[in-house]
Amino acid sequence: MSYILNALKKAERDRLREDPQELDNFASAHWDPYKPEPVKDLSWLKVTVVLVPLIVLIGVYFGSTEISQVEAPKLSPAMNDLILQVDESTNSSSSEPLQTIETQPLPIDPVQIKNEALAAPDLMIAGHMYLNQGSTSNRLFIGERSFREGDAIDSVWTLVAINSDSFMIRADDRVETIPFR
Repeated sequence: MSYILNALKKAERDRLREDPQELDNFASAHWDPYKPEPVKDLSWLKVTVVLVPLIVLIGVYFGSTEISQVEAPKLSPAMNDLILQVDESTNSSSSEPLQTIETQPLPIDPVQIKNEALAAPDLMIAGHMYLNQGSTSNRLFIGERSFREGDAIDSVWTLVAINSDSFMIRADDRVETIPFR
């Protein structure tokens, strides 16, 4: 019996040595003798190899033409001398700045900002679903979003309760009751 097993192992090793992928193809459950193997399509690679250098060349060409069109106008030598004289006279006259800028912080009213943030939001109520007081299935539909009790409506307001005829929202210490229309 061991002689037969040894012979089978040897035959399998010989086949694996010859062409291991061929054996895997025939032995696999996905092998279909009537379906040809797909050929890898490398046309996308060819297109990429052609297009990338072409795009880079176009970018370099148009980039260099924009720079050449924006060059400064040519100045006459007399004008250059005048500019140099003015520059030298301003550098030698003083090392301190001619004008100082003083900045003061602007007064900010924190109460006004807080009141603006706590203004009741303008909500587009699309609908609501009320089953029972405090039910987890109660929903409020604002725009294309759905909210449950405890969900944040925006960065300031939180949905507190959904009732049969209204809902309550809260921001810090302020609570608003908004009726369904």
